[in-house]
Amino acid sequence: MAKTRVLVVDDQLMARQLFEMYLGTGEKYELAGSVVSASYAEAFIKQVEVDLIIMDILMNDGSNGLEAAERIKKRLIKMEIKFTKAENLKAKPEPGAKLGFGHIFTDYMLVMPYDEGQGWHDPEIMPYGNISISPAA
Repeated sequence: MAKTRVLVVDDQLMARQLFEMYLGTGEKYELAGSVVSASYAEAFIKQVEVDLIIMDILMNDGSNGLEAAERIKKRLIKMEIKFTKAENLKAKPEPGAKLGFGHIFTDYMLVMPYDEGQGWHDPEIMPYGNISISPAA
């Protein structure tokens, strides 16, 4: 039996990675691709055969999954499209809250730059977003 080829469309790296991980573990689905915006999805499906699209509704670049789905369905009537959306952010941890794995779950992350002169400095708590890690880390 052929696997269902899935395109993941989400501007959040963590969401894409979770879908990619899930799709890689089963026998029913196969990851056809993963893109960061609805406009990239529209271009992608012109080049690659896809059976199902899992798409975020609103993305940081301003692209809109609902509008893209409407355009896609006009061309590919049988294309199945499922939507995801981020809910409201969970509350920022209160000062003095016991932080640690399994204690408080939040949509915020601690960001703190490091350099040799100052070491770790200027910590900030900010809403979760895409992060980059040096390959040397």
